[in-house]
Amino acid sequence: MKLSFSPASPFARKVRIAAIELGLIDKIEFVPAAVVPGQPNDEYSHINPLKKLPALILDTATSSSIPTSSSNISTSLPAAEN
Repeated sequence: MKLSFSPASPFARKVRIAAIELGLIDKIEFVPAAVVPGQPNDEYSHINPLKKLPALILDTATSSSIPTSSSNISTSLPAAEN
């Protein structure tokens, strides 16, 4: 899995914290996104058509925007394998 994120985003921090709590942090490759508000980035729109950060890119080539409410984060990430 890859997580496309903005380093300054509080939403990306929530996702990283949830990944740590769920034991998934070692399975996620973090990819900083070069997205500037007000400037279109066509390359990023291929990753996430909504152009929202953070975006989780699964190994199955499916992209999804991750909800930022803490109650929904754990249901959006795949379960850790024990």
